[in-house]
Amino acid sequence: MTLPQPLLIEAVVADSEQHALVAASEQLSECLGAASGIPWPGELRFCATLDAIGKSDRPSMVIASLLPELGRAEEPVPSIVQRWHRELAPILAAVPYVFICTAFRHVATGGGASGHDPSGISIERLRRLNMAAIELSHDTGAFVIDIDAVLAHLGARSVSADFRLASAAAAEAAGYVIASSILGVGADDCIPPEIQERAKQHLGGTHQLVALIQRRLREKAQRARRNG
Repeated sequence: MTLPQPLLIEAVVADSEQHALVAASEQLSECLGAASGIPWPGELRFCATLDAIGKSDRPSMVIASLLPELGRAEEPVPSIVQRWHRELAPILAAVPYVFICTAFRHVATGGGASGHDPSGISIERLRRLNMAAIELSHDTGAFVIDIDAVLAHLGARSVSADFRLASAAAAEAAGYVIASSILGVGADDCIPPEIQERAKQHLGGTHQLVALIQRRLREKAQRARRNG
């Protein structure tokens, strides 16, 4: 088999989401290696803004999150959508696979559509930003990574986290959604179709997600004990 093409992912996400991107990169590496029988090279780079994408190398794919916009309550969501249209345009022209993540609609305290956490973040703001992600996908052709749908199915208590994805379980769950979304779009420019299919089988479906999270957390704990 010829050596695989390195997979370079550039991401613009909130600091609290970076652990989920790392988990996604690890899960992709694991399932692509299992599918191909050889180590699959990859690199994950975090960029501060969309303008910084592709400054050194052309990435294989780009992952962006609207979560950094959550704290900018002074800017209306329609204005954010217009700005993202402008900033995404050159990226979409240069990179074949661009993804926009939704955010988990759960805050630490409060409840209902008007719930707020101690920092003043509202579920309503989260909902509007998630709708903006869908709107941007429809308008631009970017793919959606629906983290909210899968984590809502698992439940906030199961992953012990809110929209910040602060727990290890939440990072692994969101990482799974990201990895499965990448494998599900038909990224034939980066990964041969037959490898994608075998990698999807190795990663497993959402009904196997709890087992995957438990396995990965157990393996990380074992590595930490060996290295400690």
